[in-house]
Amino acid sequence: QALSGLVSTGDLDVCRKYLDNLVRDSAAMNILLPVKDPAIAALIHSFRVMGQENGIELHLDIQNDLSCVVTSVYETNKIIGNLLQNAIDEVRGHTDKSFGIHLYILKRGENCIIRVTNKIVSDANARTYLEDVYKPGLSTKTGHEGIGLSSVRQLLGRYRGVVYSRLEDDTIHFIAKIPLRMEGAAP
Repeated sequence: QALSGLVSTGDLDVCRKYLDNLVRDSAAMNILLPVKDPAIAALIHSFRVMGQENGIELHLDIQNDLSCVVTSVYETNKIIGNLLQNAIDEVRGHTDKSFGIHLYILKRGENCIIRVTNKIVSDANARTYLEDVYKPGLSTKTGHEGIGLSSVRQLLGRYRGVVYSRLEDDTIHFIAKIPLRMEGAAP
């Protein structure tokens, strides 16, 4: 209807801009189509937009629709949101943001794997930091209570899931393993 109105007024420049925005938004949402729940897709999309506003590209590789995880939509969003927010907070301060942030959602065995990968500023204390990062009250961010990763660990522990980190040179991976719902089990 909007395009029809713009065409009927003869304002082709505004019509082209509107159509370009529509195509761009549609392409961005098509990448999120594998995610079954619209609330999870919306959360990921909002982080993608937040990243763009900070000059950070969020690369997505979604191979699991998250429909069979034991966590609720709210809990799944809490996990994804925490990992992506931490990555954006880290990369926002980088001079070189070309690597961006990578979000992978995969199925491996009886688990759904959510992995967020980004570069970190070289820090000799990075390995020590990784040992402490899941402790309640630890935060490298001013004004934060440091409850994010510890609450994700606690949440996943209720379902026999885990969250852990892996450091490879200047690249950090935060990996959450969420068990899949057993066939026939109540949601």
